[in-house]
Amino acid sequence: AESASALRPPSSISSANISHSSRIDGKDRIYTTPSEITAAAVNAGADPIADETIQMFCKIFGSVAGSMALTVGALGGVYITSDLVRNFLDLFIESDFQKSFESKGRLQPVLEDIPVYLSKKKNMGLIGTVYEINNYWMQKGFKV
Repeated sequence: AESASALRPPSSISSANISHSSRIDGKDRIYTTPSEITAAAVNAGADPIADETIQMFCKIFGSVAGSMALTVGALGGVYITSDLVRNFLDLFIESDFQKSFESKGRLQPVLEDIPVYLSKKKNMGLIGTVYEINNYWMQKGFKV
């Protein structure tokens, strides 16, 4: 049996060391929060690394959303309701999100038929939670 210490990654590549890295592509890190990166990316041409970071996020988000759509059978559509993309909506719409969403090999035709909706309404997570709680109690016979 392996010891617990053998299963841990070396400290030189731990997430703490990665997140505190001070250089990216040979340049000093100037942002410490995601909101700072987003603000720089929204400022057209202000920082190519911030732009690349947002584009990479959109690609990864698209890929994960496409995988989840297949996993749960979301044939009626995928709804993006987060405040997250609202902060860089124009960049998101122009990104490779949709291409990454659909890029699933032989299942691509299935994903091409799944619509992706963007909601601009605030607090959608809270609204959905309240709806589900009300629905739960109504099924139990309570009047909500």
